[in-house]
Amino acid sequence: MTRRRRWAAALAPIIGLAPTVGCGTPWRAVHAAPMARAAAPITDASILADGARPYARDLAFRRDRLLRALAAGEPGATAQRVKATVAIIDRARAQAPGCVRFAVRVRKGGLSLTPLDWSPKPTRVTRTVRADVVVVGGEIESIVTAMAAADAGATVALLHAGPLGGLTADTGGNLRYFDCIPGTPHPPQQVALFREGLGMRPGNWVCIPADTDGKLRAFMRRRYAGVTLLGTRTYNSLQVGKGAGGIGSITTGEGVRLIGAAVLDAEPEGIVAEKAGLTVGIDVPNLAYGLVFDVSGIRPGDWATLRDRRRYSPERILAAVGVTGAQSAASADGREALRRMRRAVRQDHVLANRTYQLGYQALAQGFDLWMHCLAVGRPTADLAWLNARRCSSGFNVTAPIDHATFNSLSYRLERTVLQHDHDLARDAEFAPIRNTEGPQLEAYLRWVTGSPALRVRLPAQFYVRRASAAFATLEPYRDADFIDRPATDLWMTYSMDYRNLSPRDAWDAALVRKAWSHGATRYTWDCRASTLRSAVPNLYLLNRSSVPMAWYGGLRIVQGMVNTGAAWARERPWAASH
Repeated sequence: MTRRRRWAAALAPIIGLAPTVGCGTPWRAVHAAPMARAAAPITDASILADGARPYARDLAFRRDRLLRALAAGEPGATAQRVKATVAIIDRARAQAPGCVRFAVRVRKGGLSLTPLDWSPKPTRVTRTVRADVVVVGGEIESIVTAMAAADAGATVALLHAGPLGGLTADTGGNLRYFDCIPGTPHPPQQVALFREGLGMRPGNWVCIPADTDGKLRAFMRRRYAGVTLLGTRTYNSLQVGKGAGGIGSITTGEGVRLIGAAVLDAEPEGIVAEKAGLTVGIDVPNLAYGLVFDVSGIRPGDWATLRDRRRYSPERILAAVGVTGAQSAASADGREALRRMRRAVRQDHVLANRTYQLGYQALAQGFDLWMHCLAVGRPTADLAWLNARRCSSGFNVTAPIDHATFNSLSYRLERTVLQHDHDLARDAEFAPIRNTEGPQLEAYLRWVTGSPALRVRLPAQFYVRRASAAFATLEPYRDADFIDRPATDLWMTYSMDYRNLSPRDAWDAALVRKAWSHGATRYTWDCRASTLRSAVPNLYLLNRSSVPMAWYGGLRIVQGMVNTGAAWARERPWAASH
């Protein structure tokens, strides 16, 4: 093989070589100047495909991989195409600063990127809200931090897109199995929020009730009149104004301008950090996206049945679907599903608590086998899509009475999905989940329990477990933070959890190996407020996108963010700006 062919073979899986296209000039789009056909830009199936709507952080990832591939080979026609593609990406991001998402158009002779939810003109301001602290985000950690800041004497404006409660809300990621270790400390504001606001019983730190949004709104109106709640359609359309002292204002797409001495970006994806000009890092763990679903109509005796592995043994599942073991094992995927199920049956355990249960590995893996068996007997495009992406490492179940929340199945996706910026009920890409996965989950659980009254309700969104970008803070966590015992009353413990992680390429795999080497035995830390400081003087980052890759497996846990936000409020950083 010639050097040129070796170069092309190595480059193709990394950058997704596609047929040569030219560079058109569609209206309002960002494009490259006309050039020779040999230097036409490169497209790919997941990011630079016709009709795709990649985020700016997707473009940053593609740019990084293109440049890495360029550095690994010799100059030539392919190298010129890589350079042309990088030029289009750079021009798009430069001409639309603060744009979160773009539309891709590929036509014969053209590749273009058009900004979405973005305008070069300032939004017309119809209302101005001034506060000591502006908190962006509607998550539990956002609300607790806003409460703690108000208790410390600050006026607070809390801006959120989507439901209040964010991930824990019925129309959020439905994560009503709250991410925490019950024995860890909880700030008093969280105690009030859970006990008085959500009506959770003492000792329950895990099971979040339904109607989170309504209950939290009523609680905040009743107890925290000094916290102004503001809604916006999308974080993507926010306009962030900067001055010498940092962020001067944040304006919503609806025309509300927020001005604060301190700005806390507690939105899961770090959109304000991106719009404030912080570098979008692409070294992030590619974790799967969780599907946390509700189950109603469960009879008291059904819980024993759900724990009985004999009810859903591999042999019973094969017989129920009408597939033989030989048929299932005829394909590599079927053999692997059967192998995982047999292992899950041997290793299964269920830890039962009064309000939640942990484990159910075999029950979850049994559903995966069920779906692979269906694909053998009645193959469809939906089943192929689902079976290629599903991860099933077990269920954690909350409120096991007549209804429950199951956390969760997960899916490996090729593109980035941002929390509060997707819709499982409407987005075309997720039609297999709502049309096939949901109904089959219901059919499977009805078969296991023998209960025709059992109902499965899918969430409005995924629980997005991964960080879609990495925004560096000035004092991130380091090795020393995980060596000594906690010294403060706001600490957290959680094992470094990188389950259902799928490296996108060799560089991702190297990052994963490094991350695992850090997290083998270190999993307890003090929640340091100083880790939130960013290069923008008055901007602080409290979200999973500001967590270092080496410690992401533990630090992304919601309770750690709650405690860190409370620690930040204690330091009253807004007071120094007055």
